Amino acid sequence: MKRTIIIGDVHGCYRELMDLLDKIGPSQEDTLLFVGDLITKGPKNQEVLDFFLESENAQSVLGNHEYALLMHYRKQPIILKRSQRKVKKELGKNFGPYMQKIAKWPLTIPLENNGVLIHAGIRPDIPFAKQTTEDLTNIRTINGTPWFNLYKGTKTIVFGHWVTSSPIIKTNAIGIDTGCVYGGRLTALIWPEKKFVSVKSRDQYNDQ
Repeated sequence: MKRTIIIGDVHGCYRELMDLLDKIGPSQEDTLLFVGDLITKGPKNQEVLDFFLESENAQSVLGNHEYALLMHYRKQPIILKRSQRKVKKELGKNFGPYMQKIAKWPLTIPLENNGVLIHAGIRPDIPFAKQTTEDLTNIRTINGTPWFNLYKGTKTIVFGHWVTSSPIIKTNAIGIDTGCVYGGRLTALIWPEKKFVSVKSRDQYNDQ
């Protein structure tokens, strides 16, 4: 049976990504979806990107860290964080070619059973079509309240960006960033069964 496997924020944790995929055992018929932030903060960013780009059945939405690097590549006025500068250095002369491929990543990916994949979230009072790139890749709270506690829509939003020790599970929102790069876990969601699979991080690579 064909599966859709949605993977939380990898952040350069290549070994843990391989551990997770070994545990899940995806077939060539399965689809791998990533929630963005494949890179930064972790140790093996280029390996993660190469694996993703070489996988014919993999797609990702744009995460806030890819968006920041893309803005920098396009010479927009942005100050890169230390972890982002480190990735640029790691990619070296191939930074441009990688950014050209990342530029094609969508902001949302539709899921069967009335779901949608987004990196960060949405502004609950604004239609999907009018959400900004900044909202979709960076939003966390609305006046101090988590956006997913205010969201009343019928679509189930699967997202990352919001680090928790275990998945956020609501009727219409599921968060799967379980902080692998911080020493937590890397989590996947099998959709539409809503089954979770996770592996422990091998190390704490970042503390921010």
